[in-house]
Amino acid sequence: MPKMNKSRDRNTKNGQASVKSNIASQDSEREAEVDLVTPEQWVRFGESFRLSQRELEILVLTSRDLPRKAIARELGIAFDTVNKFCDRLHKKTGGMSRVALLRLLLQFA
Repeated sequence: MPKMNKSRDRNTKNGQASVKSNIASQDSEREAEVDLVTPEQWVRFGESFRLSQRELEILVLTSRDLPRKAIARELGIAFDTVNKFCDRLHKKTGGMSRVALLRLLLQFA
């Protein structure tokens, strides 16, 4: 393999590492912002979408980037039940993505 290709491969890998590092940094910043949301703000946010207590609990845990299996273990419920609650959340919020919901929450708070 010519030297130029190795260099380009190395630059591509470094670029990918840089992108991953940037994403991880943004995730950390968002997590820090979400941690600043008070329980009262979570409740008001949940009420604005008419979320049940369990739906709100799942939203809080997903805001911390927990996978659905971990949420099921944390709450002591079945994985399929978590999926059903996530589907309901999606419907009640007009199909907003998790990221869009978190952005809205941070504006709401």
